[in-house]
Amino acid sequence: MIINETILTKYPRLKNLPEAIINSLERDEISLKTVLVLAELPIEESEYLLAAIIKYYFGVNKQQELIKLAVDIKERDNISLNEFLPGIEKEIIGKNLKEADRGTFLISRLREKRYPQVSAFKKELEEKKNILKREGFDLILPSNIEEEGYKIEISFRDDKDLLGKVKKLETIIHNLALKKFGQLRESVSPFAEKQGLLTDDDILKTLQKRK
Repeated sequence: MIINETILTKYPRLKNLPEAIINSLERDEISLKTVLVLAELPIEESEYLLAAIIKYYFGVNKQQELIKLAVDIKERDNISLNEFLPGIEKEIIGKNLKEADRGTFLISRLREKRYPQVSAFKKELEEKKNILKREGFDLILPSNIEEEGYKIEISFRDDKDLLGKVKKLETIIHNLALKKFGQLRESVSPFAEKQGLLTDDDILKTLQKRK
C-alpha cells in the first residue's frame, strides 16, 4: 500500500508512527486496519507487536486477534505488553516448535492468559473427551449454537462389544465438564443471535466478559 498525502490527510495518526510500521504497511506485511490500532499504543509496544506479526506471518485476522488479546490483557492487568509477551516467546524458543506452529502457540497462550477460567474449562472438557474416547466413544461437540446438540460415535468389534459399549454410555452422566458446557450454552442462547455469536468460543468469551 503506497502512503500518499491523501491517506495521511485521512489518517493523520499515521504521521507519528515509527518508520518501520509505515514501511511494513507499504510492503503489505500488515493491514491499514492493524496500523490504525497500533497507532493508539506506545511506540515501544507497537513495534513489539509489529515484530511478532512479521515473525509469525500473521494474516489480517490473526493480526487483529493478536493485538486485541494483548491489549485486553494489558488493560485488565494494568501492565505493559513487554511484561508478558517476551515470556511467551521464550516458551516458544524452549519448546523448539516448528516455524508453522509458533504463531499458533503464541495466540493460544494469549487466549489462556486472557480467558483463564474458560481455558481451564476447555482443558477439562478435552480430558473428559479423552476418557470417553479410551472407552470407545468419540464425543463430537456442536460447532455452533444453531446445531441441536452433541453427537457420540461408538467404535466396536462385534455384537458383544457393542452391548458393553451401550451399557457404558451411562458413564457420560458423570461428565461434569460436558454438563457445565451445556449449561453455559443454554444460558447464552437467548441473546446469542443478537450478539452475532456463531461459535462456542464466542459464546464462552462473551460469558467470561459478563462475570
